[in-house]
Parts: sequence; structure tokens; C-alpha cells
Amino acid sequence: GVGGSASSGESAAVLLAQGGFVAGRNPTPPAPPTRVVDDRPALSERRAGEVDLAGTSIDFAALAVARSIELEAPQHLDHDFIYRLYGLTPLKPLDDLPTRGYFQVEIEAQRSLRKLATMPKDVVFLIDVSGSIPQGWVDQIVTGVSDALGGLNDGDRFNIVFFAERTRMLREGGVLPATPLNIATAREFLRAGRSGGFTDVNRALSQLLVRDVEAERVYDLILITDGIPTRGVMDTRELINLITRDNDLAAGIYCVGVGRRQNREMLDFLSYRNKGFSVFIERENETAGAIRDLLSRLRYPIIKNVRVDAAGLDAPDELFPRNLPDIHQGQTLSLYGRFRVPAEFTMRLSGHNGGKPVDFTFTRNLEFAQSAPERLPYQWAFWKLHDLYDQLLIVTDAVAIRQRIEQIKREYGLKTVY
Repeated sequence: GVGGSASSGESAAVLLAQGGFVAGRNPTPPAPPTRVVDDRPALSERRAGEVDLAGTSIDFAALAVARSIELEAPQHLDHDFIYRLYGLTPLKPLDDLPTRGYFQVEIEAQRSLRKLATMPKDVVFLIDVSGSIPQGWVDQIVTGVSDALGGLNDGDRFNIVFFAERTRMLREGGVLPATPLNIATAREFLRAGRSGGFTDVNRALSQLLVRDVEAERVYDLILITDGIPTRGVMDTRELINLITRDNDLAAGIYCVGVGRRQNREMLDFLSYRNKGFSVFIERENETAGAIRDLLSRLRYPIIKNVRVDAAGLDAPDELFPRNLPDIHQGQTLSLYGRFRVPAEFTMRLSGHNGGKPVDFTFTRNLEFAQSAPERLPYQWAFWKLHDLYDQLLIVTDAVAIRQRIEQIKREYGLKTVY
């Protein structure tokens, strides 16, 4: 949905659909600003539903009712999260649009947050063992996944899939509880990983995409590959679109780029369009540690089905990502936007923990944003491209969208796989 514009004395609401962060953290986050200030002024005493909406028909409470069948009031967690705001107004505009500034909001749960239980998760490791992945890398992957299994929580379930032109699963047609016995069996299964054959990424993923994820659980697919298909669907754009459409945001897809050659653009776009993120490994001996680190970042999911409403932004259509990842304890959720006039705005994020609705609301002013790195406009443009690509899936006459994609790529100097 797209909201309207508003002056600083009015409100405008926009509903942005997706779940993923950036799930967690942008895999290539900007360097922290050198200037550190207290970025947590007192929250407004008004909740989003109590904002003075005189002169406008937008109402947060009505918006929530319209999109939800829940009868249970959400648990409010306004003061249980940390909010950081960065802003940048380039001296020379990067394009010919009227928006003058860029901003980034970082959100993370307080370490003291104990009100939300960690949700159980289903984790499926898809390991590319095709001939393009040398055996030394496969051995490191096996070590990393074996170690990561020890970090699964009580109540978690898992599966392991080796794939080349064919797939071989630890458990056919399902997942296993993360018990000591099943983990020991999985580690024995992992030892049989051998490099050889061709790569069919779509075949492997299509067997594992599940639409009906239980309300109290999250579903994570960990794709470990060089991202270079040599069988099945070969066209990168078609591959990403097929997987994204079939997944329908049910699973978070996290990509680990390995091997001598990596199609990083494909892995980035696949993960970002499926509420995940990517990590890329430069050296073989860093592989096991990188996989362990990735799973530690996903260990404590606390909110799924994440949505955001915003009031007071004069460019609500330019807030990305549309599809937000699950929120994990210890990870940062980032939102990127543009503005014409720096002003106060309010955001309300909502979702579910164990099937129960939760939300949190905060108010900030773009006039008082911390100085952002110069790369911020390019990060915003990256997410803008995602939104345009999603539009290509549903628009029959896509000439204007394709022209806009080419314009963004040219003006921001971005490389894509489309």
C-alpha cells in the first residue's frame, strides 16, 4: 500500500509488506558513524493510534483492524527496542527526482528484553556439492554445519540436503527434532559430502519450499553455494523469480557464497527478495566459522510477519524494504527512505511472537538525524530496485518499470542480474 504526503502537522500512513531485514543485518552494512551521540531521546507519550489526526482520515487502529483478523490486543514494546536515525542530504542530487535527502533507521531489541519468548524454528541446510565446489570447500562447509547444529535450541527442527543435479536428504519429506541423537545422525550424514556433478539450484529449493508454516514457528533455508547453476533453470532472473514466487515469503532464505567463483549478485537478490541476507566467504579456511556465525545470528527469532506503518513522512512510497525479515534478538533491522523536508515522523512495527500480536512505536525527527555515511543513497537505491523487480512479476506492461530500473542502475552505479 502507498500512503499520501503530509506536512509536519499532519500524519500519513503507509503499509509496507514483507518480513527479513533486512533480516538481521544488511550483509554489507555501512561503517558505523565516527560521531557517537545519544540517539535515544525519550519516546513520545502518544502511541501511534493516538496521534492527532485532525484533518485526515488515516487511522492506525482502523488500519490494523483492516489487515488483521486478530481479536487479541497486541503487546506494546515501545521501550524495549533501541532506535537510531541517520540522515544524509547530498550536495549534488544523484537523480532528477525532487526528493532531497536519504535516511536510515536502525532498530534492535534491548539486551534486557525478556518479554518475548524465542520462537522455535525449522532450519534446512542446502549444501551445493557440485563439481564447481572443490572438496576442500565442501569439507569446510561440512565442519561449519556440523558445528552449527550444536547451537540449535530446544524445540528447533532441522534437515540437511546435499544437491548437485540430484538431491540427497537426511530426512525425506520433513524435518527432524534437534535432539542429541538426531544431531549425531546428521553429523554422520555430513561426513559423506563429496564434490562432483552439476548444479540445479531450483530443483533443490523447489522441494523444500513450504507455504503453510506453523504460526508459532519460523522457517529458515540456508543455501550454501557458489550461485552458478549448470542444470535446470539457468537464467538467473528466471531462477530468482521462480523461487521468490514459489516461496511467497514463507521462508527466510539466507545465502552463503562459497567456492572459487561466486555469483554474488544472484545470491544477494535471491536472499533479499526472500527476507534474508547473504554472506560471502573469501577464503576456504574461513568457511566453517562464517557458517557458525550466520546460525548464531539467527538463533533467537522473536518476531515474525513483521510490518511497518509510518506517519509524517513526505515520501512514504520510498521507504524500503517493503518485505521485512523476522526480528532476531541481537540483530539489527534497517529501513531506508527518502525525504523532501526533514520533519518529525512516527513508525509502528507489528508482528507475531508465538502466534500472539506484538507491536512497538517510536517517534523521531529527521532534522536531528545523525550524520550518515556517503554510501546511504546507494543502499536506498539497492532496495528501490528490489521493489521495481517485484512489480515486474505482476505488471503486464512493464516498459516504464524497466526504464526506471535502467535509470536507477545508471544513476547510482549499481550492478544487477536483471
